[in-house]
Amino acid sequence: MFLVLGTLSACSSLFYYPSKLHYSDPRNAGLKSEEVSFLAPDGAKLRAWYFPPANGLKAKTLTVFFHGNAENISSHWRALAWLPAHGHSYLIFDYRGYGNSEGSPSPAGTVEDGLAALNWARAQHPDTPLVVFGQSLGGAIALRSVIEDPSKADIRLVVVESTFHSYQEVGRKVLAGGWLTWPFQWMAYLVLSDRWAPSDRLAEIAPIPLVVIHGDQDRVVPISLGRRVYSRARDPKEFRLVAGGRHIEAFWRPSEEGHREYFLAKLEAVSGSKR
Repeated sequence: MFLVLGTLSACSSLFYYPSKLHYSDPRNAGLKSEEVSFLAPDGAKLRAWYFPPANGLKAKTLTVFFHGNAENISSHWRALAWLPAHGHSYLIFDYRGYGNSEGSPSPAGTVEDGLAALNWARAQHPDTPLVVFGQSLGGAIALRSVIEDPSKADIRLVVVESTFHSYQEVGRKVLAGGWLTWPFQWMAYLVLSDRWAPSDRLAEIAPIPLVVIHGDQDRVVPISLGRRVYSRARDPKEFRLVAGGRHIEAFWRPSEEGHREYFLAKLEAVSGSKR
């Protein structure tokens, strides 16, 4: 029983592994970025990096990037570092308690942080088509942030990769992964809350187009959870399978698989331009 309780405690904290370390600098990769900050609704000061288009022209789109549960923006920015070369901008921000952002992470707090990032994007770039992209835990936060966003009508596209609809279901999967804890899967529903998960409200994303990307070899967030996100959402929606793909691996796969090209085509479509 102590093993089970310890595992459940891990379930509760596995969603947040923030770090204050600085892992990498975009300037060392020859990429221009701007450090910005903004306030969450409760006053927490959040830090972010904005990446403008490489050509110096007006951005075709602005993607707000919700990163995963570990480290901070200095280790996640590379996932979309190829966008500026194609004329698209992106903003990656740290949730409270991550990197140089103030506070401590929580399900409610991270959603507030997501809303603050979306509002910054609108205020600073009001004429640029707005896109939301989230990976893993960031996908769940992104989905719930869009659901809660009173101004979501201006969001042109939502894309999530390797994500889930329910904190309880992810906790249950953790327990199901060990032969000692397998009989106690039900305890995840007692210890974890879905109060701020996208869960049963995914239909509220529509009519914003939604793309769910998931690898069929994801051992962190099983593809069954990604399919659940897709099934609970309403049209317009697409599910993109990453054959042989592991966790948040789509954009690092061989170029012939076309995952980056697929995302770029989606951005071009919402920008109103042609590639």
